[in-house]
Amino acid sequence: MHGRPAPHEVGAPRESHPQRWQILGVLLLALVVTSIDHTVINVALPRLVDDLHASASQLQWVVAAYTIVFAGLLLTAGSLGDRFGRRRALLAGLSAFLGGSVFAALSTSTALLIAARAVMGVGGALIMPTTLSILVNAFGSARERAKAIAAWTAASGAGIALGPIVGGALMRSFSWSSVFWINVPLLVVALVGALHVIPESRDPHATRLDPVGALLSIVGIGTIVYAIIEGPSRGWTSTITIAAFAVGVAVTATFIGWEVRRDEPMLDLSLFRNAAFSAASIALAMLFFAMAGAVFLQAQYLQFILRYTPLMAGCALVPAAIGMMVGTGAGAHLAGHVGGRVTVASGTMLAAGGLAVQAGFVDGTSYLPTGLGLLLFGVGAGIAMPSATDLIMATLPPARAGVGSAVNDTVREVGGALGVAIIGSLAATRYTSSVRSELSQVRGLSASARATLSDNVGAALGAAQRMGANGHGVAAVARRAFVDSMTLALWLAAAIAVGATLVAVAKLPRHRRTAHRSGVAVVGLSLLAAGCATAADTSSAPTSVRRATSTTATTAIVPRPSGPVDELVAVNGSRLHVNCSGRGATTVVLIPGFGATDDVWSAVAPAVADTARVCTYSRFGEGTSDPAPSPQTFATEARDLRAALTTINESGPFVVVGHSFGGAEAVTFAHLFPTDVTGLALIDASPASWLAASCAVPDDGSSTSHVFRDNCASISSGNNLERLDGPTAFAEVGQIETLGSLPLAVVTAARHAYPDLAVAEEARLDEVWDQGQQRWASLSTDAWLVPVENTSHNIHVDRPDVVIEQIERLLP
Repeated sequence: MHGRPAPHEVGAPRESHPQRWQILGVLLLALVVTSIDHTVINVALPRLVDDLHASASQLQWVVAAYTIVFAGLLLTAGSLGDRFGRRRALLAGLSAFLGGSVFAALSTSTALLIAARAVMGVGGALIMPTTLSILVNAFGSARERAKAIAAWTAASGAGIALGPIVGGALMRSFSWSSVFWINVPLLVVALVGALHVIPESRDPHATRLDPVGALLSIVGIGTIVYAIIEGPSRGWTSTITIAAFAVGVAVTATFIGWEVRRDEPMLDLSLFRNAAFSAASIALAMLFFAMAGAVFLQAQYLQFILRYTPLMAGCALVPAAIGMMVGTGAGAHLAGHVGGRVTVASGTMLAAGGLAVQAGFVDGTSYLPTGLGLLLFGVGAGIAMPSATDLIMATLPPARAGVGSAVNDTVREVGGALGVAIIGSLAATRYTSSVRSELSQVRGLSASARATLSDNVGAALGAAQRMGANGHGVAAVARRAFVDSMTLALWLAAAIAVGATLVAVAKLPRHRRTAHRSGVAVVGLSLLAAGCATAADTSSAPTSVRRATSTTATTAIVPRPSGPVDELVAVNGSRLHVNCSGRGATTVVLIPGFGATDDVWSAVAPAVADTARVCTYSRFGEGTSDPAPSPQTFATEARDLRAALTTINESGPFVVVGHSFGGAEAVTFAHLFPTDVTGLALIDASPASWLAASCAVPDDGSSTSHVFRDNCASISSGNNLERLDGPTAFAEVGQIETLGSLPLAVVTAARHAYPDLAVAEEARLDEVWDQGQQRWASLSTDAWLVPVENTSHNIHVDRPDVVIEQIERLLP
């Protein structure tokens, strides 16, 4: 309910809103405006020094006021939208952001500007979580929803990348207030669009609000950050600094105690007992800490030290955004092969390397170390962030997916706010100390002049210009001191990024998938090809196999069945045999392959039914009393299965388990209905390559070769409506490239037995099968291969204990 797709009602497939694409346009406009505001202000900071005489701590507050309020309110803002209506929350957020922008543009002092930025933070917190919730409710089609979510993600990243460029372009011709005035026409258009096309939606089961928790979190974070920002100017041992730290710690402790005692807490702190959840959250916060603090200093370095114009400074920060886009694609590809732990650790270490390049080589004369360092940092951050987010979400049961999303958004914002505060304060302290030391030898400077020169580099350079010939030496002192202080702060940022790497290595779970025999080569190639792979046009994929990116489980609005079901369910002119028993919050759906209806689950179903609702499904030529619809593929079967389950009120969430050909259908089901599925198990599942491989078996007169030929003819003829249209079915499932972070277990027989088949042919089929199982495992970033020795293709009969163990492993 917080910044992630909200649960939708279960029933027949939902109708998409007729104005869904107009709705998407309004949402993207609102999102871009808020995303730009995260970075657009950085290039205007030097002008604030000149026009408003802002001090170093005030500059930090101008940046941090927005992010502190934004982060503190995310949890509460999401629940407000769910309870009172997401359209209302969006309109309130747009209005607050518009009012804050006008307030900021008209500000005549830094105090007023900081207050205006806080108001904008309120608006941003209301906008961010509601845009995605509205999007998911507007798009009922999984295929269209996938496109819309991809556009939403791209818009968020594009806004952050555009911020410095837009700000720089405005600073070239206008005053600093233009970075706020530019919001006004965009927000007016978004408001008008929201009023006319955005539908109202809300969660009928929203939890109670937690105003006390929201207030405590904002006060706790705000006072701690206040102490950090004011420490350099007031003194770290001053009464006000110590008091602020004490109040912040006390309020934060009170917040923790309050949340622990609540039945419906704003932030369920028990989540952090899970090592993967807490480690991924900490690593993500540390990465944003390093990134936000570094960018805060780099924007000033480019203008004050390298003497770039605001526009040039904005463009000079673009390599970080480019690197992040490339890294995101590479990270997704890498995670599919080596898992989230290695991916997060690799990305954070590369990000640390980018910061170290800048810290080690910036000298105040060349842009090259800065540009190269920004690019490396961007690639590293892009690799690490998606996997860290996936790990946060993957550790949660479906009912807590909204909490996981809120924590993900909150730790990023809090980490960024603290990064600006701590890294900025360290740099300010070092700068002040260096300038005071060097200026102590300069005579003729008044106490007020020395205070101005030692406050921040912008004020020092402005004062130096008014000092005539003596000003050149003073300006040189200020620039050297800033470079020195920035170097120290960047080393701290690099150390924090290394710390994120250590956290990932020590605490994130190891990848549970057996290594591919050519894994090293695959990983190496993935890094080289990831940029191209992620840019590939997905429009060429069949419409039946395009994946939506949401993994939030659907919440049922009907009572869960508890009694047995054994009936033929009418679906699309056919009657499908569904047999359900057991009780539990999750439904395990068992899908057998050809000829395995009677024995496939005889040992498994009774054991699993002790802890979950279990439904078996018979379709492959058995269990239908009327002709099946044509054409029949894995996609049509998966849709019919979902419709049948809905008809008998089996609403999920589902753990889907497929054997042999049923495994391919299970993958398609998870792909088409991602919001319904929380786990997937494939029991020696037939891979997409299997049809071509089996049809290529030569007729050597053996009984085995005849079986292959008969099966090939059966599923390839297109005349047997009780079975699959094999070529089309496997072509579609072969287009599925990812299941995101869906927990996936691939249980496979180590070797297969093909009596009286030639040895070379048997080896070829074994290799095709093994590669197919490895491809199934590569579809998820949270997947593991479980090879079972000394068993046949019917593992469920030979080793039901292994199958039961993996299914139970997938249950919440």
